[in-house]
Amino acid sequence: MRLRSAVAAGLASSKVVEQGRPPLLVELGKVEQALIVSRPSKIIKSPYVSDVLLVRDIDPSRQGEFQARITELCSNLLPQELNKAATKRAVAEQQTLIQEYIESLSSKRRHLAHAPSLDCAGIVVSGATVWLSPSLSETAKTAFTIQLCEELRENNGGRTIVGYHPSLAEKAFRALIETDENFVREELGVERSSIECVSSQQTFGKSRVDFVLETKDQVFLVEVKNVVGADYMEGQLPAARSLVGIYTVKEGVRSAIFPHGSNTKADLGVVSDRAIKHITELTHLQGTMSGKKKLQSVIVFMVNRSDCEAFRPCHEADMVFAQCLQRAQKSGVLVLAKELKWNVEGGHCTAGKSLPVVFHSTVDSSALDEELLGRVLAYNAEHGNGRRSPNNSSKRGSKRQRK
Repeated sequence: MRLRSAVAAGLASSKVVEQGRPPLLVELGKVEQALIVSRPSKIIKSPYVSDVLLVRDIDPSRQGEFQARITELCSNLLPQELNKAATKRAVAEQQTLIQEYIESLSSKRRHLAHAPSLDCAGIVVSGATVWLSPSLSETAKTAFTIQLCEELRENNGGRTIVGYHPSLAEKAFRALIETDENFVREELGVERSSIECVSSQQTFGKSRVDFVLETKDQVFLVEVKNVVGADYMEGQLPAARSLVGIYTVKEGVRSAIFPHGSNTKADLGVVSDRAIKHITELTHLQGTMSGKKKLQSVIVFMVNRSDCEAFRPCHEADMVFAQCLQRAQKSGVLVLAKELKWNVEGGHCTAGKSLPVVFHSTVDSSALDEELLGRVLAYNAEHGNGRRSPNNSSKRGSKRQRK
């Protein structure tokens, strides 16, 4: 798909923006509020399907109490002195209480919701509030798809809206370059009117990049990463928060983090061999020529939440990724982070602030183990291309690339 700006207004007129109002990047339409009863579903035993209770189905006599009660159940903070096993037990006990309470709220049947991002770094568990859109396929086994979710935070039951669906980041970035002249000028260093065409999912070198932006003398190779997680202050983790995707800091501002997960890739100590491959390829392509045009590599972390003051690669989960990202930045690759602000009432998001990209003091690209990096890339070459992204259990045919 290409946008040719022989019609210069093509990029500018794709969305009409009222004076002084930020453009809407993604419009989901009306979204339905629901509570997660269980994931995986007890009906369809798939981790990509959740049982949900629609808030409108809660007994009218309980409508006034449930949110306060769930907030109360979720607001307890875990004592710092608990060991790992005791912490897991405390979280499991708290989530059981929440699930039992949700089951008591309504006698109406539960609905099935497609959960393409699984637990979303531990956010989507029993008791979590989510927002759903109706499934569009008549053959789908799920009535809804999860689009947004709420994460429990430190401040006494406080919650943050997070863009859940993995497609939202790329949709938002595309709209961002179509509507935000300041972003294009300040972050990419070109005028939006100079962009001649935009294409998606193009192959350069050994990688497919999410977007290619072409000007008269430059080609921007853009990789978009979807960021859902953020770190916690040490000792401030709510008891009902799943321990998945949890990384704590002793001081500083709240930072969005990527990637998250367990180091399970063939004892390589990395979370995402795919992301490491992308960064390595973009670093190699940086500054080279494509015909008469110079290549500029860009990595954009779309932070699908609006409660962070910075972005950092999560070295705790994947030091190799953090080192590769730092090396890329030092090599001239543009490394950007952009906040998204979600409005659940309107079912849409707008662009927030650009976030500084920071690295922990332990991240040192000059100390990158080249032999280990070679093994990671070899692992990806052997296993990466054959990896199939899971679809909705309805087999409706839509595919998702793991970011």
